[in-house]
Amino acid sequence: MRTPFKILGGLILIAFAFAIWGHIESERTKETHSVGNATKARPAEKIIVLTPEEEKIIDTHYKVGVAHYQKGEYQKAVEQFNKAIELGRRDADIYFQRGKAHFNNRGIFRSSYAEARKDFERSIQLNPKNAEAYFWCAKACVEDGGRYDEAIARCRKAAELNPNGTGEYFAWCAKELVKGSEDRYRKKRYDEAITLCNKATQLDPSNAYAYGWRGKAYFQKSQHDIARRELDKAVELDSRIERDWFSKDADVKLMLEVFRGQ
Repeated sequence: MRTPFKILGGLILIAFAFAIWGHIESERTKETHSVGNATKARPAEKIIVLTPEEEKIIDTHYKVGVAHYQKGEYQKAVEQFNKAIELGRRDADIYFQRGKAHFNNRGIFRSSYAEARKDFERSIQLNPKNAEAYFWCAKACVEDGGRYDEAIARCRKAAELNPNGTGEYFAWCAKELVKGSEDRYRKKRYDEAITLCNKATQLDPSNAYAYGWRGKAYFQKSQHDIARRELDKAVELDSRIERDWFSKDADVKLMLEVFRGQ
């Protein structure tokens, strides 16, 4: 038969065990919560203390990677940058360089665009002042599944950081949006085509093809007056549209016939 002291001791042990368990669960909850809120700002890389010899080896991998990149040997460049990162280099530049290698390595590995986008995002987190990282990230966003809104946001940020590059950034983004619009048009997704062209003209009002594809999409929606205005604007901005479309594009030829009959 247990004595009161043994029973009391057992209860104390149980209470102590529950207290320990509660503390562990509390810390785990905090960790989970912090991870869940880390979508916008990932934690800083763990500080790694390197010896001079280790730094020399890492620098060699980095320089060899850059040399491979400049020669167009993108997979070899990725491998060298990987080694530098594995050995402890975790700054914005190494991720930026590997991102460019991944992006240009697209013809070999299908996942390269996604890997490039992740590297550019990481580089931006470590150095949010690099306009070129935002611009390259925009390129990767377009190629990685047509993430157009993300690409636009990154181009705008690049322009904010480097106003002198605004024309280049916006003109490139508008062209990509027009390409997306053409794709939607051919799939008969006319509303989506119009939306992409709207975004393109906001970025670059001089992009004639944005007006042209938007006009074609409106025509397919039987909004002929708008379609005519869009086509006229396209020709006004770029006479090549009249030369290339009016005699060769079946949809435009049909548009012109309808307009003549109105």
